[in-house]
Amino acid sequence: MLKFNRVCWLDLETTGTDPNKHDIIEIAMILEKDGVEVARGEWKCKPHPGTFLSQSAAQTTGLTREIIETYPDPQRVCSEVLGFLDKHLVNYEKGCRYILAGYCISFDWEFLRTWISREFDNDDRQFWYRFYAHTICVRQTACEAGVAGNLSNNLDNLKLTTLTAALGIKHDAAHSAMSDIVATRELYRKFKGK
Repeated sequence: MLKFNRVCWLDLETTGTDPNKHDIIEIAMILEKDGVEVARGEWKCKPHPGTFLSQSAAQTTGLTREIIETYPDPQRVCSEVLGFLDKHLVNYEKGCRYILAGYCISFDWEFLRTWISREFDNDDRQFWYRFYAHTICVRQTACEAGVAGNLSNNLDNLKLTTLTAALGIKHDAAHSAMSDIVATRELYRKFKGK
């Protein structure tokens, strides 16, 4: 029997918007089982060689190439992320996987897929068996819940910072992966009445 009771809340900070030219520099995950948080993990990561830091990402994060080059190598971070996920999967019992969730999860999923492919020489199956194909996109949930529509007269956009401010959700350090995923999870819980 499949169990959809485990969620991996994910947020990434990246060096730009194109996963083929840019890379991950920060990863934050919150693991939950049956709606209860069981673990948090946060990693900074040096970009892979040949990837670029866009001017807009540098302005958004306040980081320079010199700073991010001091972060741990992607191979080490990948190993730590896998260990973190595996520690909470209960001996890989049949059907025990995570649903991946985030604010705009398709963006994060595509970056993570490209990052993992770089680490596993384009054979990312070693990573993805930990996840179901189903994802939770909180931005889409906001649209479906009608919350964005009800607030549309007062909102300039559907950015995470805009929605959290409008709904009174604490989000002090925007564009920090952990702060963003904590706010995203809280936003989702508010939409779902939890």
